[in-house]
Amino acid sequence: MNFVYIKAMLDCYKNIDKQADALDKKVMDIALKSSGFDGDFRPATHYIKAVTKLTNQKIELINIKAIVLDMIKSLPYKYRQIAKYRYIDCLKAREIAALLDLNIRTIFRLLERLPHYCNEYLNQSGLDDQWFLRNCGAQKWMAKYIKPPINNIEKKTDFKALSQNYKAPKTQAAFLGLNIK
Repeated sequence: MNFVYIKAMLDCYKNIDKQADALDKKVMDIALKSSGFDGDFRPATHYIKAVTKLTNQKIELINIKAIVLDMIKSLPYKYRQIAKYRYIDCLKAREIAALLDLNIRTIFRLLERLPHYCNEYLNQSGLDDQWFLRNCGAQKWMAKYIKPPINNIEKKTDFKALSQNYKAPKTQAAFLGLNIK
């Protein structure tokens, strides 16, 4: 599986409960509408498709949460600790280093290697990029966690002088701006 998707799954874990609560609130709003409290009574069967859709979305969230927890449980002990503190308890790398009495560089190195071990678990489970895109890729709340790696300095800093379109002045006079006409 693409490591970008694995990192997105780990990063989104902390917001799954918020998303599930938002879905519950929408279902409650539909239930209130069907009760006729606002004078416009509609039977519950009128909203059955909307409720079913919201319920299915919540089931998908629960499944993603279960997959992330199982994935973390399958990691080697050191990586499991780091993943738990980082993605479940939402601690910063500096706090994790203090808790485990490790160098912060070690924490970053372990966090960088973590997707490799997660990929092994996902491959054994039969989950691939297509599964992720089918179940999670189209969800708006998940899209903000899918961050492709930045390989080019120009994209990262938006500094155009390093781009291939930049042409250095050919003469020293042109470089100094002395060729003004």
